[in-house]
Amino acid sequence: MALVSRLQEPGARFFPRILHDIANHFAEIVRSEVRLGRLEVRQDLEQVAKASALLGIAAIFALYGLGFILLGVIYALGMTSWRGCLQSSWALARD
Repeated sequence: MALVSRLQEPGARFFPRILHDIANHFAEIVRSEVRLGRLEVRQDLEQVAKASALLGIAAIFALYGLGFILLGVIYALGMTSWRGCLQSSWALARD
């Protein structure tokens, strides 16, 4: 008799209703995790894009710097003619 009165209480829920609530909450958790995963991937891609852009800019500046260093070497060796520049370029390309 105590079981029957307990099941008839206003706050009591039946087992199928509890299973239904669990399934709904599980689906909501999965959807939230998928949204969170997408957001984390998007943030990671943004960080990679920023780092790649900065790395590309740094590479361009490094090439300009290398060009100026080679130009300084050419002037320091006294090879101001086009032939001297060609010879030094050929020597660098050969190694």
